[in-house]
Amino acid sequence: MVNLVKPLRMHRWLIPLLLDYSLAALAFVIAGVWGWVAYPVSILLLGIAQHRIAILGHDAAHGLICRNKKVNNLLGQLLCFWPLLFDIDAYRKFHWDHHRHTGADGLDPEMHLKQDNYHLPITKKQLYGRFLFDMIGGSIKEFVNLSVYMGKRSKPLWALSFMALAFTASYYAGHVEFFALYMISKPTAFWAVFRMRIYTEHTELPVDGTHRLHLSLWQRFLFAPHYTWMHWEHHQHPHVPFWQLPALRLKYNNVPVISFNDLLNWNKRAKLTGLEEEMALAAMDMQVRKTA
Repeated sequence: MVNLVKPLRMHRWLIPLLLDYSLAALAFVIAGVWGWVAYPVSILLLGIAQHRIAILGHDAAHGLICRNKKVNNLLGQLLCFWPLLFDIDAYRKFHWDHHRHTGADGLDPEMHLKQDNYHLPITKKQLYGRFLFDMIGGSIKEFVNLSVYMGKRSKPLWALSFMALAFTASYYAGHVEFFALYMISKPTAFWAVFRMRIYTEHTELPVDGTHRLHLSLWQRFLFAPHYTWMHWEHHQHPHVPFWQLPALRLKYNNVPVISFNDLLNWNKRAKLTGLEEEMALAAMDMQVRKTA
């Protein structure tokens, strides 16, 4: 029986968050120094930073910043979900429904929002071509669908207040383009890296199935920060904060781990090796152990 319940350490969440905000600040510095020529780089860095902050917001929604629920929710709301323009309560309900009904049509809200847009196998040319397509705003309809879905379930004050404050700060700083770059990065760079991560989680698996991956350093930085690539471990133990997931991974040596390239060829590999069935059986074994 795996037991990694330890005291939550707020600094293990705050320090990565500070680094993520520093990445966003770097994006603004680049835009301010080099001007419009550097805007594409700034937009990419802002999208990566927003996505990284969203992943830390995910831990806040699980109540994993600190034991004090009010402090946990306040920090998660102000530092993560406010810049994302919706509120923590809306995301928490959405996300826990996903945990309870992972992959179940009509029950898992992620299935509704994915709208049959994620399939494996996929070639690298197709995947990175879609990344570039997202970067120029080609998937804005998908982004709007998610924004409307979460917006309807959030208090509008959060979105309105953040946009008003961000625009005002940019204006008085003499760089109103910073506000524009931040907003443009959401349906472009943020969505591009968001899509890459979604492929790593449950794509083409049966109900309750989760991929177990090992990613390279550049892949972790680009689209799978804060150990979110250890998504199998997270679904087995959603009460464990992100910084404990590496220790948790070591406890499960019987569950196969695949590379990102293996993932892209998932159907072919599963048929040749029976890996999908092996992972499903291992997950069922873990469920039995947890309920025993």
